[in-house]
Amino acid sequence: MLTNLHGRGAELESLLAQCQVGEHRPPRLVVLYGRRRVGKTFLLQHVRQRILDHGSSCVYVAATREASGAQLARLADTVEAAGFARPDSSNWAAFWAALTAATRNRPLTLLLDETPYLIESDVSWPSVLQAAWDAIRHDPATAHLTLVLTGSAISTMTNLVSSRGALYERPDQLMRLDPFDLPTAASFLGAESPITTIEAYAACDGYPLLLQRWDPKASTLDNLLRLAGDPMGALATNATTLLLDLGDVDATQRVLGAIGRGANTLKEINTRAGQRTERPLAVLERSGLVERVFPVGEDSPKSALLRIHDNYLRFWFNIVEPSQQLIDGGQGRAVIIDRMPRWDTLVAEVFEREARRHAARSLGGSAQVGEWWTHRPAQAQIDVLGHQRNRWTLVGEVKWKPTFTLADYRQLQRHLSVAGDRAGAVELIGWSQTSLSDEVRRINPSFRHCTAYEVCIT
Repeated sequence: MLTNLHGRGAELESLLAQCQVGEHRPPRLVVLYGRRRVGKTFLLQHVRQRILDHGSSCVYVAATREASGAQLARLADTVEAAGFARPDSSNWAAFWAALTAATRNRPLTLLLDETPYLIESDVSWPSVLQAAWDAIRHDPATAHLTLVLTGSAISTMTNLVSSRGALYERPDQLMRLDPFDLPTAASFLGAESPITTIEAYAACDGYPLLLQRWDPKASTLDNLLRLAGDPMGALATNATTLLLDLGDVDATQRVLGAIGRGANTLKEINTRAGQRTERPLAVLERSGLVERVFPVGEDSPKSALLRIHDNYLRFWFNIVEPSQQLIDGGQGRAVIIDRMPRWDTLVAEVFEREARRHAARSLGGSAQVGEWWTHRPAQAQIDVLGHQRNRWTLVGEVKWKPTFTLADYRQLQRHLSVAGDRAGAVELIGWSQTSLSDEVRRINPSFRHCTAYEVCIT
């Protein structure tokens, strides 16, 4: 029995709309990709169960690093077990031809998980599928086949459907599955405290398979000791699996490590990584692990900052990776306790980013939301900035502490004053864990305050 599918209802229904369910449909090709631990396989299992419950045929096969012939034989066995004539498994071209013939009178949805392993075992696999799918699409005796290809190696999957890829413009649906956003992660975790939720999100990001290991009833330190201080803990081990899917592991890990330790300009990253970084950065940005951020209103490459976008990898590079040998040697407790000040900074950074997302959701698309910084004429940093028609409409300060104080309010005003005439009729907002000080309420009764609870649920 499958457990409930959380937070993926729209994706489930979208996939089912392409599949062979209850009627003879034209052939469909679907490509689903996303990083490991986001729940692709779990989603596919729910797709399969829904199709079977409807009385239709569905086959799920997870590719492995076996030789191509062994994979073909296993796939043919699975199709035969579903009640179809056993396809020819002598080669991929023969297999697709046989499957086409078998599905002219009986619909089938074929879910092929971890497609990049098939490409690893046979470099001709994409081009053979391209020829087979073109034949299926143009065959007057239509095959009622839906083929769903999934993979965690994002570069491989995106290259497959790119303008230079074998499946360019062939998928009927291209779907990317990302980690949960914070509100979805909050409902998945079910913690009573929003502070607990944000701390879990700072370590696990929105990966369901990591979040389910976080105990919301235990202290943050106990969770970190168990999951990151133990050499076999999920937070200690999963990063290496994620990085393997990027291709050139050494190059991408050096770049990620440089960014994770504070290098955020191209010059700094090149220096710390000790290599040219254009190619690994392109891979990391395409995978969604690294983001390029500009201050609102500027788009010059020189003004861009590069950051690790993935909370979990940011956590790993700051807390685990620098002391991996000590953790492996049984000194995980000492490492985690020593790194707690850095952990507090990481959580504050996540809260700031989530405040921007909260503001964007609250505005419902009526304005763009970002951040702004400058060093001239004075140094200033605005954590949350909403802008519309080249005018600033919302300016906010984010503090990861219980109360937003008068000092925080004054700091927001100072930073805003540096901006000069950029601001229009601007709304001032402050974010903190729980409350706004009475002093701020007296000085500015219209000042808006948002809590960690609001950030988690709205």
